[in-house]
Amino acid sequence: MGHLPLDLEFDRPFADQYFYGFSVSREVFCVYSLDTQTILLELDLEPYRIDQLPIDKQVVRCGNRLFVLAGSSVLLIDLELNRLVAEFNHVEQEAFQALRSAGYIYSNAYAYKISVAHDGFVLSHASSPSFMMYVTVCGTDMRFAWISHSRSEVTVINTEGDLLFGIEDARAKAWDKFTGEEIWQASAGTMASGIELGDNWVVYTHPSGDLQCFRWKKPYLSPHRPS
Repeated sequence: MGHLPLDLEFDRPFADQYFYGFSVSREVFCVYSLDTQTILLELDLEPYRIDQLPIDKQVVRCGNRLFVLAGSSVLLIDLELNRLVAEFNHVEQEAFQALRSAGYIYSNAYAYKISVAHDGFVLSHASSPSFMMYVTVCGTDMRFAWISHSRSEVTVINTEGDLLFGIEDARAKAWDKFTGEEIWQASAGTMASGIELGDNWVVYTHPSGDLQCFRWKKPYLSPHRPS
């Protein structure tokens, strides 16, 4: 039994040959093949650093695509091609800059969380005040859809349906993913910090073991879904 000479942070289960993560010693993202025992891709993340701030990093897999949040940008990686195929800079978006200029979000409040579904992703910064931004994805085209801000902390995840589930102002909520319009909130507050999705269920969790479970009895179909 040997070991791989890699300095990658790794905390995700894998089901195929791809092993990927962020370097411990450098600001680099790597994709490694367990079959060939070679590095398929190595991306320098320094160009995506914002000012001199630490680079907030996260990677999410959706099928054969990796969405890498690194500082100012989301990097779309095609695992079949083993290359970077598109970039989306959330900091340069006009709507984001307008919120910062108006003081609705702090000047250094950049995205540090990404949640992905097949048709797009949501970016968020869970401080107070905070924001969430939705970006549609079609092939390699990543396009800004909307952004909303809040005076409270916001935690949000994407789904394969027409909803975003999250927590805002210590209350479980749901939003229309195509507009950001709030369409539901729980009648009572919550101390939850995590969200899990199941078969028509959304579960809000807390490290203490407390759970709040809600059943989504009827699928929500957005009137704003693109035809």
